[in-house]
Amino acid sequence: MRVVALVAGLVGLLGIGWASAAAARPAGTDVPASEAADLARRAVNDDAALAELRGVTEVDGRPVDLRAATAYLGEEREARLDALASSFERGSSAAVPGDPESARVQANEVLARREYHPVQLPRPLLAPLRWVRDRFRPVGRALGPVRRFFADVIDAILALPGGDFILLGVVLLPVGLLAWWIVQRSNRSTPVRPGGGGRLLVDLDLDPTDLERRAEQAEIDGHHGEAVRLRYEAGLVRLVRSDRLVLRPDTTASRVAEQMAIPALDRLTRTFEQVVYGDRVATPEDSAAARVGWSEVLGVGARR
Repeated sequence: MRVVALVAGLVGLLGIGWASAAAARPAGTDVPASEAADLARRAVNDDAALAELRGVTEVDGRPVDLRAATAYLGEEREARLDALASSFERGSSAAVPGDPESARVQANEVLARREYHPVQLPRPLLAPLRWVRDRFRPVGRALGPVRRFFADVIDAILALPGGDFILLGVVLLPVGLLAWWIVQRSNRSTPVRPGGGGRLLVDLDLDPTDLERRAEQAEIDGHHGEAVRLRYEAGLVRLVRSDRLVLRPDTTASRVAEQMAIPALDRLTRTFEQVVYGDRVATPEDSAAARVGWSEVLGVGARR
């Protein structure tokens, strides 16, 4: 029994050695085209198969230089190996000739396919933009010293402790000043006038009769936006003087309407804000509505 086991073990070892020898095919081996095609397919993802493919020097008895044909595959590995496999499957081993130059020609043919080249989209603005760039190039050269000066200043700030925050403050300071200037300019453009206790929606020292007279003249002259504003101011002054309304520095036109709760005043306030704050062009109908509406609002107080 021991002899039989020993013989069986020797036979197994010989079989394994034969299989290994067959798998590690020596260079110069002639392989069928179908086997070469299979090797090329597997070599796409299998380095061992690629090494075996490069060791083949004859396919169906015809000399080939697969080592040169598969050199420097890189990103084209799959495309080039698929092309080799297809040539073997067609039975054309001559597609992989023995000289490296022919292999390079074949690789270039594969890479010339459309799928390996990006689509060139039209760029109609390229020429005008280049023209503008060329016109401003002298300006950029002239400003080179200024640009370098600011770069040096920024580097010096960043080198300080907390330089990031200092630089951020330097950048945000002009922005903040610009925003403050815009707000101040906007406040100066509104029809708010200083009153006795601060900045109120209307100057309570104004004469409402004079304001109404000016409104009538503005309406005659076709300045309907001015007429709407003057009648609104005159109406507020009369409401305050009759103790029906209290104005504070934070009182807005909308709050006046909420405080009074009179439908006619709601309509007058809406028109006033659209014309004065919203820059809507007032119409003759707006002037007439302001005249009639304020008579109604002031008359409500008189009836009460």
